[in-house]
Amino acid sequence: MNAAVIKANVVVFIASFCTLVIELVAGRIMAPYVGVSLYTWTSIIGVVLAGISIGAYLGGIIADRYPRQTTLGWLLFLSGLGAFSISPLTNLIGAAQFQSTLMMRIMILTTVIFFVPSAVLGMISPVVVKLTLDNLEKTGNVVGKIYAFSTLGSIIGTFTTGFYLISWMGTRNILLIIGVILIASALVFGGFFMRRKSLAVFILVFAPLTWALYGVAFKAPLDAKIYYYKESDYYTIKLMKYGANKDGRVLHAMILDNLVHSLNDLEDPVIWIIPISASTRRSSTGRRGNGGTSRPSSSAAVPTPSLATWRRSTPAPRSTWWRSTPRSRRSPTTAWGFPETRRSGPSTRTAGGSL
Repeated sequence: MNAAVIKANVVVFIASFCTLVIELVAGRIMAPYVGVSLYTWTSIIGVVLAGISIGAYLGGIIADRYPRQTTLGWLLFLSGLGAFSISPLTNLIGAAQFQSTLMMRIMILTTVIFFVPSAVLGMISPVVVKLTLDNLEKTGNVVGKIYAFSTLGSIIGTFTTGFYLISWMGTRNILLIIGVILIASALVFGGFFMRRKSLAVFILVFAPLTWALYGVAFKAPLDAKIYYYKESDYYTIKLMKYGANKDGRVLHAMILDNLVHSLNDLEDPVIWIIPISASTRRSSTGRRGNGGTSRPSSSAAVPTPSLATWRRSTPAPRSTWWRSTPRSRRSPTTAWGFPETRRSGPSTRTAGGSL
């Protein structure tokens, strides 16, 4: 391969790598606002593909009209700005509500945030092909290599982001680095600032602006209410102050993506607080899988019945339920090894009857 083809392969590799990184980051950065569902991933994949498609069409027109190295440089530069715009746009409009269905809301948000960066990145490949082809007899060979490296960049971007980058760096740091990579590529491959003085002036101006932007738009969204924010391999985890109980004490919530997983009163952790819709109430009802709740201390004194005792105390209708219910669902004890209890008047009952 000659130098022009090698250069073209590197450029399309970087562009495709960044495109897939942004697409995977989209699912995680949108999760605290719209959740992770079939609607979310359908909208993200559809919007990104639409952007790449329209960008490729427009990129072909631009390549024929302006077949210059600086054209490629400007596209890389604009794509870097597009990557920078994702985090502040998400912070700005992610929580916006529309008079529409959930599906349409997700579709609108993903289009506004991710369509333009995807379209600009989609323009790069046609311009690279135009600048690389100087011999029509080798068109198939050159184009095949370019698209092979483009696909390779997409594959590596997918696995690197999903398996490593998000859990290590978080979505906002990834977007910042992607923007820097694209703008640096514009300087290297776009023919910008061939003079050292111009390049030095650009770096001196751009570096402080990037640092200032990071402080505003790329840090974790912590505020007076949200005091912990972590993007794990599975969820976006938030710990925040979530209203107050009847005594005026602050309740603390653990939110996974956009769903309240549990509420706790840290000053009185033996009380179970179960979120119901937008309201909260106190309850001593235990449920399997309440991973973030606290076990009432009163339940510790309730003995765990034997299977024979549990059967004897079960009325006839419940005996029918016992026989007709799969074994995995009829255990008299919870996952913690003590009975599920519920307060019913002055007495305490287990899942199988009175003790």
